[in-house]
Amino acid sequence: MKIATIVKDLNVYRNYPPFLEKLTEKVELHLLHLRGEAFEGSRIRFYKSKVRRPLSLLAARELARLVNRVEADIIYVLDGIFYEKVGLIASKMTGKALVVRLRTNELEVRKLSGENPLKTFLWHQVHKCVLRGSSGISVISHELKEYAQRVVGDRKPVKLIYHGVDCHQFRPMGVNKPYENVVLVVNGLRRLKGAEMLLKVAKQTPKVHYIVVGGADKAYLAPLPPNVHYHGFIERENMPTYYNMAHLTLMPTLTEGLPDVLLESLACGTPVVASKVGEIPFVLKEAFGWVVEEYSSEVYVKVLLEALNDKERLREMGMKGREYVVKNFTWDKFLNETLKLFEEVLGQH
Repeated sequence: MKIATIVKDLNVYRNYPPFLEKLTEKVELHLLHLRGEAFEGSRIRFYKSKVRRPLSLLAARELARLVNRVEADIIYVLDGIFYEKVGLIASKMTGKALVVRLRTNELEVRKLSGENPLKTFLWHQVHKCVLRGSSGISVISHELKEYAQRVVGDRKPVKLIYHGVDCHQFRPMGVNKPYENVVLVVNGLRRLKGAEMLLKVAKQTPKVHYIVVGGADKAYLAPLPPNVHYHGFIERENMPTYYNMAHLTLMPTLTEGLPDVLLESLACGTPVVASKVGEIPFVLKEAFGWVVEEYSSEVYVKVLLEALNDKERLREMGMKGREYVVKNFTWDKFLNETLKLFEEVLGQH
């Protein structure tokens, strides 16, 4: 089976989990990229685009030429209006099946971001047009599955497919805790990821130290409470050390799909405290974490302090969390379920 896809910037893609690389174990994957350099030693077949700016029609023409050139069976695109439009246009040009992978509730993100309602409406119409024009849809949460099925009905397959986590890379390690009470926040200091809630909680828990990694909105960078230690962007390969130096991982996020952070933290044996959004309540069990029902600093503070008060219990919960992830979130499962979707789409196309 031959698959064609597109990535805007390989430098950004390097920070994603390696789901495209995993596909190359079973399919021949051709990737058109607008920016960045090909990975050394990868089984992906890279093609540098002549288009440098992501103008949909020009990029779609290049992707269509690639599809025809390599005789690809399926065009497989990520969510995001650029990828979706490019994929749909290329699919119409070539007559090839289009599979869209939804990882984000972008409608919710746009609303929470306060985007112009007219822009959101226009985006939503284009987005629905893409989904209806696709041959199949892969989603990573129940929320996205229900949404996609409302848009396309029963006319095409919509499959819930979880991504995996590399439990050899993300594993328990002998890392010393830098403070008596350490909470890791991986989503950075961004509004949609709960920066305001984090800072409220930190001010109410001065004896808890919060190590924050990831991007930041300038409004939250200064002044930070003395117990909030912002480390900025950390390479994925170094993240296991950070998960292991924490007693807990905190995710006070406002919107999610299935967070990589959740799976990676549990794989490292670090329990998680997270908001009740996206796929979190379906995945995060009481045996190894806390789903915070009410979005208030008082509730988060209560949960965190009670959890940190019993380090032995946290250790036991961490072991259970790792066992759960190792069993249920393998890349082999992702690969097998995705291949089933591809085969179903080809059988109907």
